[in-house]
Amino acid sequence: MEFFKDQGVIFLDNRDCELTVKGQKLLIGGMSTRYDLEWLEQFSQKDGVKILICHHPDYYPKYIKNTNRNTFALIVAGHAHGGQWRIPGILNGLYAPNQGLFPSYAGGRYFFDGTVFLVSRGLARESTRIPRIFNRPEVV
Repeated sequence: MEFFKDQGVIFLDNRDCELTVKGQKLLIGGMSTRYDLEWLEQFSQKDGVKILICHHPDYYPKYIKNTNRNTFALIVAGHAHGGQWRIPGILNGLYAPNQGLFPSYAGGRYFFDGTVFLVSRGLARESTRIPRIFNRPEVV
């Protein structure tokens, strides 16, 4: 962490930053595993196009969906490992951390009221005790 900080990397750990792209304000925020709902509330109410990077997809239904915080154009998440086991065409995930059996957000694209929610299946292979079955690693 110190190496990256020394190189000027900005860590979006319950923080956000603002960029201007072709005259359009773009806000990018990172919701930490140790989430801060006060920060999330303030970030969600800022003006501009907002992207939220949130490692845990299960935080979306808990803290964003059906709330006044649901103001993001794009939310990118991971952590679900693609549901570990998939049966092509039938099952999009058998089990995912923090979501349990038959997870709702294991990997793929989901669309909600103007928000695109992308959940990456991630890269973990040998580092987990449960092997992947029909679930290729990916980076979104």
